[in-house]
Amino acid sequence: MKRTRKREATGSVYFRAAFGMIVALFLLSACGKTIPDKGQKALSAAPETVTDSPEDNSMRVYFLDVGQGDCTLIFNGEHTMLIDAGDNAQEVLVLEYLIGLDVERLDYLVLTHTDADHIGGADVVLTHFPVENVFIGDYPRDNNTYRDVLEAIEGQGISFSTPPAGSTYPLGDAEFTIVGPNSRYDTSNNTSLVLLLEKGDNTFLFTGDAEREAEWDLVDSGVSLSADVYQVGHHGSVTSSTEELLDTVKPRYAVVSCGMDNDYGYPHEETLEKLAERDITVYRTDEQSSILAACDGKEIRFSSLPGLEQFSSDVTYVCNIRSMKFHLPDCENVGQIYEHNRLDVCLTREAVVAMGYEPCGGCRP
Repeated sequence: MKRTRKREATGSVYFRAAFGMIVALFLLSACGKTIPDKGQKALSAAPETVTDSPEDNSMRVYFLDVGQGDCTLIFNGEHTMLIDAGDNAQEVLVLEYLIGLDVERLDYLVLTHTDADHIGGADVVLTHFPVENVFIGDYPRDNNTYRDVLEAIEGQGISFSTPPAGSTYPLGDAEFTIVGPNSRYDTSNNTSLVLLLEKGDNTFLFTGDAEREAEWDLVDSGVSLSADVYQVGHHGSVTSSTEELLDTVKPRYAVVSCGMDNDYGYPHEETLEKLAERDITVYRTDEQSSILAACDGKEIRFSSLPGLEQFSSDVTYVCNIRSMKFHLPDCENVGQIYEHNRLDVCLTREAVVAMGYEPCGGCRP
């Protein structure tokens, strides 16, 4: 049973029935806007048009805008992987993104490390979608957020593991390798699982919140870290993205996942300056909302995905993500649902039932 947690209220976040259509239209148009920042390389042109469809061979990497946190969803054909799941306060938003992008199951859920802004939404993901493999960075916590994830994993009847460096896994015709951590550390950030994702000639590097010491050990390991796209470590903190790592990876593109006007000042100016000095094109979720990188093994094309808050629709049902019951909006039981357990949707009854919800016995939706 999911524990009640004290956390920032998410508000009534509405799932938009039109979201899937918006995503489809987005994939067929150049929706990306780029906002150069001081210390950031000014982009020479808007992101290229992404013409992705079920018939092509593109891998899609969504750097989802979940505020101050990380959440990256990857599709390759019929195969899917989620890297991190945002903060507790954004768990409903993460769920809406996955539903809106037609996720039905996950081959892999990778939680790079156990900080709340990376694992907070994982229990809800595990509650709503079948997951085949769960990987978690080796830094156990004694808190409700971590325990909720473990209970959700147990509820699926599966287990989790911490794969060692050198482990390689298939994702359709792509594959990813765990390239770090390469030592044992006494801080959570440095225990981050580091992934190198490859499809054809295209490569993506995800380092979680790994900091200087872990980055130096990565470079010293001698493993190939060359990548086209680098998800900037630790949300752009000055504690990561060392000169040594950047000069080894040599990325053409960098993506910063961070919250707008966050309390930490991410991305830090020094980090942006290092990226600009190397002529690396930078995308930021705090400025452009969710970022999509689509690649076919040869070329990578970027666009930005409109945030869910830009769309509106009428609510059809109110779901309780703790009790897994759904209600009519005017049901008297709706007022008893804690805000952080409430999910307002504009879906058909069949779709809500397919998500695993049972009808309320009072309002009989």
